[in-house]
Amino acid sequence: MGRKELNGSKDLEFRLATPVIVCGYGESGAPFKEYTQTVTVNAMGCLIQLTTPVTNEQLLVLKNVKTEEEILCHTRNCATNHNGLTLVKIFFVRPSEGFWKLRASGESSIPTEREEK
Repeated sequence: MGRKELNGSKDLEFRLATPVIVCGYGESGAPFKEYTQTVTVNAMGCLIQLTTPVTNEQLLVLKNVKTEEEILCHTRNCATNHNGLTLVKIFFVRPSEGFWKLRASGESSIPTEREEK
């Protein structure tokens, strides 16, 4: 799993593909629910790709499918790529170091299927 510092800060970001559900309201005001996965995660939020268009500073609810935990967050730095997907940086309204269940080494504390057997 790769690690890097965010903009020179001490908040480490980890490459981690974790399944999540994103809920919010689209531009028309209609509710949406989208299943996706993270690209990177940290204690402040994550980076995801969405098919649903969102805007900067839009409030969303993010659900970690593995733990069933939900957290209120907002979008920042939304950019649509050539495939029509929107790459979105998600920031938690309140930092949550435990939301991703990462150990200090950056490894997930949730057992993988191989570890469970």
